[in-house]
Amino acid sequence: MPACFVNRAQAMTTPTEAQSSTATTLYFACFVIFAMSLGALLYGCAGDPNKEARTAQEAQAEAVRENQKRRAELEQRYAKELADMQSEQRKSFDLKMKQRIDKIDARAGELQSRMETARPQVRTALKDEWRAYSDTRNKVDSKVSEVKSSGDDNWKSASYELEEQLDDLEDALDRVAKKL
Repeated sequence: MPACFVNRAQAMTTPTEAQSSTATTLYFACFVIFAMSLGALLYGCAGDPNKEARTAQEAQAEAVRENQKRRAELEQRYAKELADMQSEQRKSFDLKMKQRIDKIDARAGELQSRMETARPQVRTALKDEWRAYSDTRNKVDSKVSEVKSSGDDNWKSASYELEEQLDDLEDALDRVAKKL
């Protein structure tokens, strides 16, 4: 083969030193870029562990603050609803007691009218029973005032005592009615 063809064939199969140097540089550059990319990826994924801890602590602290705020709002709403309920309960009780007292007073007025028209011996016999009714009626008036002015803690017991006194008042009227 002619020498010109051998050199060309040889040139095509064996890289020259310049081509070999360029290829090595290219491979090295690719390797460096790959290594830097891998390093950046690993560094980015790992991040600053203290930063993550601080972020987690901040998130936890924020969650605690939100829960405390929500709890305070719920407690306020509960207290308001409880106060409203107690207010309604008190109003309802006051209305029932007022109606009950009015009914007792109306019955007492009827019995007093009947006593005035009764014979003198009956009136004398009923004097002590009527006095017992009047005393109990005065106690009821003072207990009504006590119930109205009592706080939430004492209201329940005071209202029970008022109901008992109203029962006593009705019993006193029943005793007067039996003797009439």
